[in-house]
Amino acid sequence: MRTPEHSVGSIEIPPSAEVRRQLRQRAAATNWNEFPSPLRQSQLADLSSQILSEEGCSAAFRNWFMVVLASNFWRDAVAAVPFHRRLLLLPRSDDSQAESNGGASRLSALKNWRSVAEGLGYRIADSTQFANVEKSIRAGEIDAVVGISDLRGLEKAVEQVMTWGVPCMAEPLPEDNSADDGSAANTLDSVDIEHVERMLRLSHRLQRTGGHDYLGLIRESRELFRYDNLVRLMPRESAAFRFNWAAGSESIESSTRAKNGENVASEWFKVEGESDFLRGTAAIAFDFLSRGGKYFRPFITLASYQAVASETGGSHSRSSGSDFSDGVKRTAISIEVFHKASLVHDDIEDNDDYRYGEPAVHRRYGIPTAINVGDYLVGLGYRLVSSSKPELGGDTVADILDCLAHAHQRLSEGQGAELLWRDSPSKLLTPEDALQIYALKTAPAFEVAFYAGLRLAGRVGVESKFVRAFAEYLGVAFQILNDLQDWCENESNKVQVGGDVLHGRPTLLWALALQAANFEQHKTLMSLVASDDLRSGTSRIDEVRDLYRNLGVFQAAAGIIEKLESQAAHCIDQFQSPQLRHLLRYLMEVVLQRPEGLNQVLSFSSEAA
Repeated sequence: MRTPEHSVGSIEIPPSAEVRRQLRQRAAATNWNEFPSPLRQSQLADLSSQILSEEGCSAAFRNWFMVVLASNFWRDAVAAVPFHRRLLLLPRSDDSQAESNGGASRLSALKNWRSVAEGLGYRIADSTQFANVEKSIRAGEIDAVVGISDLRGLEKAVEQVMTWGVPCMAEPLPEDNSADDGSAANTLDSVDIEHVERMLRLSHRLQRTGGHDYLGLIRESRELFRYDNLVRLMPRESAAFRFNWAAGSESIESSTRAKNGENVASEWFKVEGESDFLRGTAAIAFDFLSRGGKYFRPFITLASYQAVASETGGSHSRSSGSDFSDGVKRTAISIEVFHKASLVHDDIEDNDDYRYGEPAVHRRYGIPTAINVGDYLVGLGYRLVSSSKPELGGDTVADILDCLAHAHQRLSEGQGAELLWRDSPSKLLTPEDALQIYALKTAPAFEVAFYAGLRLAGRVGVESKFVRAFAEYLGVAFQILNDLQDWCENESNKVQVGGDVLHGRPTLLWALALQAANFEQHKTLMSLVASDDLRSGTSRIDEVRDLYRNLGVFQAAAGIIEKLESQAAHCIDQFQSPQLRHLLRYLMEVVLQRPEGLNQVLSFSSEAA
């Protein structure tokens, strides 16, 4: 439900109840079988603009209507969830809001909706408390979200929720634009009260199946990393599953049985105080695996496997397309395990103190222990695949392990190149070298995730070269977008802009600037990253940004992304499977979604040029 970067006018709700009713009817009549799940942002924006034009309505209503359309798209998925598994997001409110600016009607409505939801069994949360909402979803307590808030608040909350694979419905409230003279700017005249109550009371019923249910796969990918699933799927000879010699022959199975009606499997992995040092490494590793992240890589593996297996009848799916065998699940987990291992090591190498909003592993347990935990995860990743040989077959396991090993080497080469450049006194860099580093650092993770899913579904022949090419174009474009996002001033960029320059990371932007600079500009750039430069970080960043704008660096980088997208789209056309082509197009749009604030960066660059 996130509104696109290219906004049309102001964010407005149609003031006429008749127009709102007319547009809601059009949304309800839409044939959603033609659209994938999750609904892509560009499709939602295009459909919204098209219908508004056909109905003779203002384009300023587009963002509001996108929410209406998306809510209709997810209606059946939300209805499939019982009330006690739904979460209602409401704006924070208190009685003081009724004292001025006409807030009494808003407060009364919010209290009424809260009362209705409580009576039905909803969980209720503040729409700004993302962390608490995320914890509930991660714990498996929430299967659907209904949001009632101002549109900007909904964008922030729903974006967080959707990344966890949860269907959403929402109703935008008028923005709180209170006038200075105390007039009532915060009215509910443009909100259809009865429609909101119908949304809250949406009856529980079974969902109609069909289409591309990527949302379910996103959720399933995350579920793999819950403690109980990790306990069941890890190789049995892992250190975490050693026999408890103090208890004779008691094994992990008996030690995780319910005690007093409670499952204590999760306690096995927790590291608190004076922990059992013999199990400590495994405990830290499994705790980190379940701690956070988007888990997008295992989703790619499951989705690419399902795309091909649904057409060829893959041998590792038990009863339905999404009911994966343990061998497939272990392979998908292994892709994330390798990623997590690299994060542990990268945080040390890059001197990053936090990961997922919490102290990094090396900050919690020290650098030596963190290095060892990363090494343990690497070994675990290989064992997850090799332990599934009885199910997957020796040839399949060997091919996947070979791809993993090759990816592991290339990732290390890319990270090594970045570190060597960072520690070198020379800061010369060509665009070709920067792109090569990106290809080594980012593309292998995408490639191995795709390849593993395809290989699990059967032999990968000539398409293997297209897998590598697509992963390279996608990975490099993704990294360039990250470079641009580093200069976007918005709420999603929690650190100071230009952090890559301050931390001495080799970026395409830096390489493009050096290539385009004249002698004096080149000299200035080098002085700004010199170790003996005494200017403040803010001052140096401002000067680098001005040079980037004047040299057209941001625009040039955006142009390279467009070329890479075109090349990736050409690769997609080479795959025979329609389901796989659909998946790859979806992934390309999700991975290469433009960051908030990018337009501003590019517009400034255009003006400077």
